This record gives sequence, structure tokens and C-alpha cells, in this order.
Amino acid sequence: MPGSTRSKTRVPANAREAHLRVVRRVASALGATRVLLMHADGAGGFTVAAAKVPSGEVATSLLAAIGPWLDEASRTRRARLRHGPVGAGRGTQRSCIVAPLVGGHEVVGHLYADIDGASGRFGRVERDLLGALAEQVALADLRARDSAQRNAELAVINSIQQAVGRALDFQGIVDVVGDTLREVFATGDVSIRWWDEAADQLHCLYISEHNVKLHAAPLAPTLGTPWGPLLRKPRTVVLNSHAEQDAAGVRAAPGTDRALSIVAVPIVAGERVLGAVSLENHEREHAFGETEVRLLQTIASSMAVALLNAKSYEAERQRSAELAVINSIQQGVAGSLDFKGIVELVGDRLRTLLGYDDLVIKWHDHEAGTDYPLYAIEHGERLTFGAMPILPGGVVSQVIATGEPLLITDTAAAVAAGIVKHVAGTDMSKSIAVVPIVGGGGVIGHIGLENHVRVLGEADVSLLQTVAASMGVALENARLFDETQRLLKETEQRNAELALINGIQQGVSAKLDFQAIVMSPVPKRARSSSPTTSTMASKRNSAAMPCCTLLMTASSDERRSVSRSKRWVSSNSRAFSSATPMLAATVCSRLTSSSPSART
Repeated sequence: MPGSTRSKTRVPANAREAHLRVVRRVASALGATRVLLMHADGAGGFTVAAAKVPSGEVATSLLAAIGPWLDEASRTRRARLRHGPVGAGRGTQRSCIVAPLVGGHEVVGHLYADIDGASGRFGRVERDLLGALAEQVALADLRARDSAQRNAELAVINSIQQAVGRALDFQGIVDVVGDTLREVFATGDVSIRWWDEAADQLHCLYISEHNVKLHAAPLAPTLGTPWGPLLRKPRTVVLNSHAEQDAAGVRAAPGTDRALSIVAVPIVAGERVLGAVSLENHEREHAFGETEVRLLQTIASSMAVALLNAKSYEAERQRSAELAVINSIQQGVAGSLDFKGIVELVGDRLRTLLGYDDLVIKWHDHEAGTDYPLYAIEHGERLTFGAMPILPGGVVSQVIATGEPLLITDTAAAVAAGIVKHVAGTDMSKSIAVVPIVGGGGVIGHIGLENHVRVLGEADVSLLQTVAASMGVALENARLFDETQRLLKETEQRNAELALINGIQQGVSAKLDFQAIVMSPVPKRARSSSPTTSTMASKRNSAAMPCCTLLMTASSDERRSVSRSKRWVSSNSRAFSSATPMLAATVCSRLTSSSPSART
């Protein structure tokens, strides 16, 4: 960090004139030959703010000469009088006084005055007078710095308010605040982080190191970071040296440089900790004093309300978008009786509208103890794999038993525990949500959502539950429709067979000769078989073999009569080919009772 707010914060336009008035006042009150007013430069040294020196002398040279005296005054925080050179006569000695400017708990500068022996000599009275003047100057400087600090705070707050007024999204507000912090503190090392307390994850919203924007994955605020104690018991953390960082167990994040000084302030709204903002200095230790900390605390406090409102608005907007997706899914599945079409519609819309790129929809076969993927994607690509056994005691088994969703926040741990099976050839996700699809009085399948970057939350589960509920009803309706269609086809087939049997029985009752029975027309309804019955022809042709055997054993006259009936057999071949065993048995029975051979 190039410097601190002490050196970078702008002073009022008339500050130089005020500094010159101080110098003139000191010179007048003490009759001093030389007067220097010095301010801390923010880097451990001091700069000349105003000076009175004889013609031909340079104030900066005098500043360098009295450097050791300034260091001593900074340590003791007391005014001191010196006469020198030591051992010289009083008339040739110069009287020198250094008085520190102490503002709050910091030395913010010094006042220096001297007089040549030929012009006079300073004593205790002059020392105490310069000390009193130094206190007044320090107080005035403190007020000026407080005013500058307040102006800086108001500038940041104003930037935040303008960002909200322009209706920037949550990340937009974070970027505005981060950029403003870099400007106000004249640093290229700033971070703003958001805490997901439920998942215990700290999300990096804004990170700049050496004025380069970085991206980092979420992390747990644990040992090795300043975030754990800061978030769990909200307090400001100041680590002004490597020794203090080592004592706190704080280490540099992989791929980043270790800072010499760190300050981190929690972002708090009421009693809720929302996150933290931090500054680093890579150039010097003890870079952050009370001024910097107080300014950062004020900014963090102002950020809290704006960020919380933006987050709430964003969450509401996201929820509205989710409800629109749910509504579109419900409308889509409500009018569909296509089982596969329902699955594809739900999967595609969750994927395209909500960005769920790692999703699976599975159907349960409870008798086989397996689940089968009807729809599966990973990283946005479709996957194909067969049925898998349901792990006893696993996540899916628990969902089936309870009918309630399960959220796994650590997939690797769940796999190690044996409650989740990792599919070979796929990537290990960070977290998993499994939501049951309920229909027909039980769990008929489930929706599985994975995320490889973040930990899924209750909002994801709630959304999937709503979708799964609509999906369960639609799939159950589709199943019942398919069952009704199957029963209808079986009924039509049965009716066709009964019509054929009835026609044969009527022919047998009216005519008792073999040829007449054989020549009896098959009812039209029996001849017009359905597509379903025709597909069963190959199985049922064998059932007509007893009839063929009977015809082959008939007398030659009877066979000649039958041969004249080839056209009749050809015209009714479809009806015979679709005959059921019962129908074939009935026909053979009637032919047997009418055949002359049978009667003899």
C-alpha cells in the first residue's frame, strides 16, 4: 500500500496559510531565529509544513540535522530544551526546543524553534510556552484531520448512495465501494467478502492485490485466516507485523503475497454479521493506526445497510424469476400426458432458465432396488448410463424412507461415509441436493442437483421441491393414462375375439354340414383387427394348429370341399392369425362336431 490516509487525505485549501500563521506566532512569542512546523508523512518520517529560516538557509537541511531529536521527542512525547555546542560560551551557543504534536494517541508532527546566542537564550519558560503552543496546534490539526476523515467517509457513503440510486445490482455496489476504498486509502490491496453463515462459506466479492483484481473460490473462515474470530465474535482485527500475524495463526492465501500489515473490519447490520472488509500494506509494518481503523469502521457500517438492501432485492428478483420458471414448468406439464416429454421439459427448463448445469432426474424401480436416469447432465452435457442399485442406508434410501429432501454440503465426505456413490467418469461435486418426486402414495423418483463451485442452500432445495411436486402429479397422470390405454386395447382385442366366436357359434347352430360351417363368413368386426392384435399374430397362429390337423384328417370329399374354400380362407386369414388359444379351441370344437369323419 503506497501510504495511509495521514499523507493522502486532502487538507483544507487554506491549510498552508494556517501553518504559516502558526510559524509566525511561534517566532513572535519566542523571538526565535528559526521555526519549523512538521507533520508526519505516513511512512515513519516527517515533512516540513511551514518554516521560518534566515536567508540562504534551507528548511529541509535543518530537518535532516535535527532528525535524532525528533525521534526522541516521538518516543518521550515531551518538549525538550538543548543548548549547543556543549562547552561553548553562552553567547555562542544556540538554544533549541523540540515539542511533539500529539493528537489522540499519535504523534502527528513537531514544532521546532531555536535562537542564536547573540540574539538571546531560551529557558524553561520558552520550553513550556512552545509545548503549550504545540498542544494547540496538535488539537487544531486533529480537528482538521477529523474533518478530512469525515469528508472521506461522506465521499464513500455518497458513492454507495449513488450506486443504490442508480439501481446497481449487488455486485455493482460492491465494485463501487471497493474502488472507492482504493482511492480513499490510496491502496491497491482491498478485499470485500460476504459470509454465507448457513453454509459457513466466505465468498470473495472484491479482491485487489497490488492494484490487480483477483478471483478466489469461497473459503471457510477457519484457523489460518483473520476471518474466523472476526465473524463469530464481531470485532476489528489489526495485525501490524508478521509477528502479530504469526501469533494469530494468519497465513498468506496460496498465490498471494504476505502483507506486512493487515486490518479487517466486520460488516454488521444489527446483530447479523454480513461479511468483512480488509486492507493490507505490503510496504511497512504498523501501517494502520486509529485513524485508518476508525475510517474503515465507519465505511463498513455504512456499507452494511446498502449491501443488505441490495442483497434482499436481488434475492426477491431471483425468487420472482424462479417462480416464473416454476409457473412455466407447471403449465407445460399440466397439459402433457407424455411421460418422457414431461421429464425432458422439466430438465431442459431447469437447465436453461436457472443455469442448473449438473442435474439428474431418476425413476425408482422398488422391486429391483434400482434407480434409472431419465435425464442426466454434467457441466451442461448430456450423460447416458444404466440403472444403478440404490445404496442401503444411502442418501436416496433415506429420501425414499422419509419422503423428505436431503442436502449434502460436503460430497467428498458423504462418499467416504458410503452414503453417496460416485459415478465413474464424472467429476466430484462440492455439494448435492436430493429431492423426492412423490406420486401414487409414495416416492417414485427423485431430482438430484449438484454444484461443483458452491455449497447448495435451502433456497435451491425449496425451488426443486416445488418443481418436484408438480412433476410428481404430472408423471402419475401420465402413468395412469398409459395404463388406461393399455386396458382399452386389451378390451378391444377381447371384444374382437368374442365377436368371432359368436359368429362361428351362430353358423354351427344353423348348419350342420362341414363345408357350410367352413364357408361361414367371419364377422366384419372380427376381420378388422386392431394394430395391437396384429402384433400378436405370430404367437397365436400356433394356437390354430389343431384346426389344421383336423382338416388334414378329413375325408377326401371333405378336403375337396375345403379346397373350394381357399378364397374364403384367404379372405379371413387375418382373423384366424389373430385367434387366441380359446378362440382356436372353440373353432376346432365346432368343426369336430360337424365333420362327417368325426361323426363316424
